[in-house]
This record gives sequence, structure tokens and C-alpha cells, in this order.
Amino acid sequence: MALRTDVVLRLLVVVMRGMAAPAPICSLLGQPALPLLSAEGDINIGAVFALHRNALFKVNSFTSRPKKTPCISFNPREFQFAQTLIFALEEINNSSDLLPGLSLGYQVYDSCSSATLAIHSALAMMNSPGPENSLGDPSSCSRSPAVLGIVGESSSTSTIGLSSLVGPFSIPVISHFATCACLSNREKFPSFFRTIPSDFYQSRALAKLVKHFGWNWVGVVNSNNDYGNNGIATFMEAAWHEGVCVEYQEAIHRTDPREKLLKTVRVIRKATARVVVLFLGLGDLIPLLNELALEGDPGLQWVGSEAWITARVLTENKAYGFLRGAVGFAIRNARLDGLEGFLDKVHPSQAPDNTLLREFWETVFQCSFEGGSSTLCTGTERLAKLKNQYTDVSELRISSKVYTAVYAIAHALHNLLTDLKNDTGSGNRPVYTPQQ
Repeated sequence: MALRTDVVLRLLVVVMRGMAAPAPICSLLGQPALPLLSAEGDINIGAVFALHRNALFKVNSFTSRPKKTPCISFNPREFQFAQTLIFALEEINNSSDLLPGLSLGYQVYDSCSSATLAIHSALAMMNSPGPENSLGDPSSCSRSPAVLGIVGESSSTSTIGLSSLVGPFSIPVISHFATCACLSNREKFPSFFRTIPSDFYQSRALAKLVKHFGWNWVGVVNSNNDYGNNGIATFMEAAWHEGVCVEYQEAIHRTDPREKLLKTVRVIRKATARVVVLFLGLGDLIPLLNELALEGDPGLQWVGSEAWITARVLTENKAYGFLRGAVGFAIRNARLDGLEGFLDKVHPSQAPDNTLLREFWETVFQCSFEGGSSTLCTGTERLAKLKNQYTDVSELRISSKVYTAVYAIAHALHNLLTDLKNDTGSGNRPVYTPQQ
């Protein structure tokens, strides 16, 4: 009898605890990704950029929780994209015509050039803790996404993963650099938009360009990813219709072992085709160029895709002189008044605890705040005296697309605000959802 009474009392305690502490809406397993750059606003916009070129993934043992994936090789160009987004948001917040009375905040995540980490970032933006839960308490998550729209990613492969995940929740994704024609499929990517043309047009235009010059026998090398594989497949189909024959096709990726690159170099040099179409991302192209340069000028005519044909980093390296005379189609250049001064003012002192800003400073000035064997960073270094991928504003072909993406979201919100005010006739601030 005593045992039975004890069991009943224990059950009552459990029930009372359950009544006093209702179960959370959902639970976050592990630590969510955190934005590397952020500022709170009335409405927040998410962004994903490849702020590092590589992620060092480790094989999981499945005996302990996986640790955070370290990222290496800071990417100044993508950091310029991130700062351009912030520049555009500050312009909008200081405007009396666009979204008056509302401030736009941002959460910038780093994909580290990895589709896996891009998806991880998307999950963080969808499930980040709400206002009632601090980031230090991952036990519960919010009812709605923390952002109303996402700008990014640069890579088509990462953008596919990102858009596939958030599409069912109608969270808009606006890419500034993902050109794969596959992303135009509205059934698969219902909430995807972009401010750059699809490769549907570029691939066909390249085939016509080759035909125009009478180059009827060509070789092709493409990035072994969604951008390169889809783009070159469309080119080869269009080339066939134009009467252009392809002698060989090689697919490479920046993570390939050197033996794979050397095989591609041998194919290029031994082939009879004297015209080579390079449908490659810049990160995949440079390792190939380095191997080609070791044996001297191959004496070929190069045809390039938009990802590298205007890249200043290629013209500044004398080892790549054999690219002289390369042809291709470029994204229209643009000028953004005030951006150069904004970029030059970025400084680690703006957020002393931000490790990304410190890494940026140490990378561009080749110094270290810790001292040691490196030159000590003093903080008095001046960005205005540098000429690199971050400070160069003469080629804003892609940065301007980031700028346009931010303004596209702002104008959509402004129009929505106007419509809601007209419908309700109330001065109360409405609640926005990504679907709207």
C-alpha cells in the first residue's frame, strides 16, 4: 500500500511539473550557426556569402557531437559583397522616401564556399531564437523565421541548396551571382529570384560567338558543379545546332587532386582544337592556369564565361599573360556613389569583439593583432592606400547586383506597407510574413 501511494505521488509531481512548464514549440538540436555580421532592425534581411574560400570538414566519429567546421582562406571579394549589402541598407534607413519609420537590419552568414554550410546558415535564419529567447538558450526556437528575405549565394550549387530548403516556407531568396538556368524552374524553386541573367542566354550566346569567328572545332573545360555542368551542356547543344564540333570536354573543381588538373592540362595541350571554351568559376580556373603556366604559353584562343572574363586578378598576374585576347560576355559594369568611402571606413574598432573584422584586417594588411612572428597590426593602417579585390570599385559588376537585390526587397516591403495601410486604414505597424 505504501509503495502504491509513493507511485501515485510521483506521478502527481510529474503531471504538475508538466502543467507548470509547457513543452516548447520546437527544440534546436546543437548550436545554431551565428551571423558573422549583424545589426537589429524593425525588419531583418538575411544574407549568405562565401566569406572564406574553403571549409575544413572532418570525418565524424558518431561517438561525440561534431565540432564547428573551421573555415580558411579569407575572401576579400565576397567581403566587399557583404559590405555593399550593409551600405545599401544604411542608405535605405537614412531615406525619407523608402520605408519611412522602419529600419532594416541584417544577418550575414558565411557559407565558406560550401553548400552544406549554406544550408546550415539557412536553417539558422529559419529557426533562430525569437525575441523571448536569447542566443545563449538554444532550448527553443521561434514561431517564424528571423528574416523576411535572403540575399545570396554567389555559387549556383550553394544557392540551389539554400533555395530548396527555404522555398517550401515561401522565404524569398535573391541571388546576385547564381546564373545556373536550372534555378529558373519555378516548381523546384518557387521563391527564388536573381538580379543577374540566367546562363540560358549566356551559353547560347557563347555558341553564336564561336560560330561568328568561324571556330568550328573547339575544346571545352567546365567547373564540375551545377554552374559549369548545366552551362556547358547548354553550350554544347547550342554549338551542335550552330555546326560547331567539340573535340573534348573536361570537368574540374578547385578541390581536385593535382593529378586530375595535370590530366586536363595534357588533354588541352595535345588536342588539335586551338580554341578552348572555359566555362569555369574563378576559383576553379586559377589552379588550372597555374598548371598551364608551368609549361609556358600553350598558344590557344580562349573563350570565357562571365565568372572570370573581366576578373582583374587575372590581368595583374604576368604568369597568366597567355590569356591575352580572350573573349566572352561580361556583366554590365556599374558605379555606386559613396561606396568607396564606405568601404575605406570599415575598421575592427567598429566591433572589437568581431573576429571576422579582425581577420579581414590581418589578411589585407598581412599583419597580426597578436604579434608573434608576423608584423604587428597597429590599427592605424589605411584601407584607402590599398589596391585589392576589396577596395577596388572600378569593377562593381557583381557588387552592384547585391545592391540591387537589397533595394528589390526594400521596394517590395514598401509596396506591401502601402497596401496594408490602405486596406486597414490604421496607423498601427503591420506584421509582415515572408509569404507576403
